[in-house]
Amino acid sequence: MRDITDQINNDFRRLLGDMDKAKADYDQFLGALQSRGYREGSAVCMKPYFIDEKRLDYIRHSIEILNRAITKVINLYYDKPEMQDDFCLTPDEHRIAMMDKAKVKSLPIIKYNAYLGKDYLQYMNFEGHDLQGFMFTDAHGESFGSTDVYGLLHDRYGLHRDPIMPHFLRILLLVSHTLGKGASPVIAFAGTKSSSETEEIASVTSWLNSLDYKTVTGEFSEWKCDEDGVIAPDGSHPSIFYRCGKISDWLDNFSLVETVVDSNVCILNPFVSVLIQSKSIPALLQRKDIQELLDSEERKIISETIPWTCFVAEGKDEDSDEEEIDLLPYICENREDLVLKSCYREGKIDVVIGRDVSAEEWKKTLDEIIVDSEKKYLVQSFVAIDQDTFPVFGSEVEFLEKEIEVSFFSFGGLYSGGVAEVKNWGAEGESVTTSILRPSEYMMNETTTKIPRL
Repeated sequence: MRDITDQINNDFRRLLGDMDKAKADYDQFLGALQSRGYREGSAVCMKPYFIDEKRLDYIRHSIEILNRAITKVINLYYDKPEMQDDFCLTPDEHRIAMMDKAKVKSLPIIKYNAYLGKDYLQYMNFEGHDLQGFMFTDAHGESFGSTDVYGLLHDRYGLHRDPIMPHFLRILLLVSHTLGKGASPVIAFAGTKSSSETEEIASVTSWLNSLDYKTVTGEFSEWKCDEDGVIAPDGSHPSIFYRCGKISDWLDNFSLVETVVDSNVCILNPFVSVLIQSKSIPALLQRKDIQELLDSEERKIISETIPWTCFVAEGKDEDSDEEEIDLLPYICENREDLVLKSCYREGKIDVVIGRDVSAEEWKKTLDEIIVDSEKKYLVQSFVAIDQDTFPVFGSEVEFLEKEIEVSFFSFGGLYSGGVAEVKNWGAEGESVTTSILRPSEYMMNETTTKIPRL
């Protein structure tokens, strides 16, 4: 429930009700953000997203349980080759996944993309994420913390940030200890030019350098290999390798992937992430034969936090209430409550939301899926994306309803902070990220709704 967060949102809006005061706070925020290395003119949203402490505790718990379950599913790709088709990888993706299978010194980074409503939390998909957005999110939270409106809200609610980069430092310290390299290993950030030389990566490397970590960056063409492993553009041999950008960026650079995997380095955000971000994962987690491999806690969290998902196929299955159904007629009859998705980026359809199309269009799409016997498709329960109110600054401040998607991260299996993405922020429909704040735990009690308003 949102009693406390509704109250914080109302107080936030009230405090920015005066245009002069609102503009002063916004200028404070922008100045603080730019002082942390973010350029003027970038699209930004000043207001953070508020989540209460009890709910965040459940999110932390659910993510760490889901990590266990996802790891079990990923291992099936290697332990049961007959299941590999169910992950719906392209041949190149399969090749890169098989390269990484024996890599024991790796720490996955998983991004859980969720719809968080007043009465529900649903993880819609998973990504093997890169570093983009981590540093900005923390800088956003720190910059909002410099404003007067934050000071007033903090005095009333004891707000705390949900930072990400301290968790990144935690895994660096863990890896440094494991490798026996002391406190200053060489950390490499490699990818395409657009992914390894970004404003974000520059901020991260500057921050790490201030902590006495040596860093090196470079695009694919600047890296070389010898018998000792990967050679960075500056001639050093990194001991920690961070994969920047999307897995697809690496598909044309197999020789570099092979060298990195075979060398004596620890890979953060490893290539096995190609399996983690498979669109099939939600369906596999709920499949009967795989559920038998999970413990009761894992099954409980899956049923509570992942929308009902299964592969589209003729025959019997179970619905979200575990009642046996004849799947294809069920899909036809429940159009407004369902979504059809391709398991492949290059599928004939991407996403079709039942309530957005006519019954005829829905049936036509389903018929096309059935005919396309070489590809796999998913059917999933429809989940409404939630909305929140955000201030938009122009000649005057307007408070507009915007769709919001919340994402949470795990580094090496542990909860590691979160970020909110505000949809359709500008005229061109772009999204912007904002930080997450929570009120102090002492506010989470029966008297919450009785706290005097500011």
